[in-house]
Amino acid sequence: MTSRVLVAVEYTAVALLEKTPVSDGDDVLVVPGVGGLGSLLVQLARDVGAMVIAGVRGPEKLALARDLGVRAVDYADPDWAGRLPGLDVVFDGVGGPAGSAALARLRDGGRFSGYGMSSGAPTALTDADRRRLTVADMSQLPKFWPDTPRRIRHVLTETAAGRLRPVITRIYPLREAAAAHDDFEQRRVTGKLLLRP
Repeated sequence: MTSRVLVAVEYTAVALLEKTPVSDGDDVLVVPGVGGLGSLLVQLARDVGAMVIAGVRGPEKLALARDLGVRAVDYADPDWAGRLPGLDVVFDGVGGPAGSAALARLRDGGRFSGYGMSSGAPTALTDADRRRLTVADMSQLPKFWPDTPRRIRHVLTETAAGRLRPVITRIYPLREAAAAHDDFEQRRVTGKLLLRP
């Protein structure tokens, strides 16, 4: 069960990067940057030579981002977006105000990939945003399934070779599912929480 969950998350990170490619030297923001999916996106983008910034919350997650070899900014700070450079690519799994602040930092011709809305609302994209940027919103996600086998082989190879490190906070027995859910809701999570029988 654990390996299937990790493969699904890693596979999605690869698919997002194929839909919204990152190049050597690109300035890239991943928000959230050290969750289960974000932590893999920052590693994959870093490995192609991008200048990666992880948008995180709190000192523990700032430290983890640095441990993964990327810069970090705490998006709980009201001034966080003002400390970002102009960006070439944004991977947004938060949406809401944080997603909008990240979107505003994209240079003309930049690339925006919206894949989640942990804030409760997707990032609001205007017609002007869609004209000046290449946009892949959450409608991209169902289109990833047809190429699953190739992507799964890729992520398993990368993980086995030690080039991709899934971040797992804790593995709970199924009987502690309520505690796992509480930890997730209270944002005591860095990476993934897993349940086992």
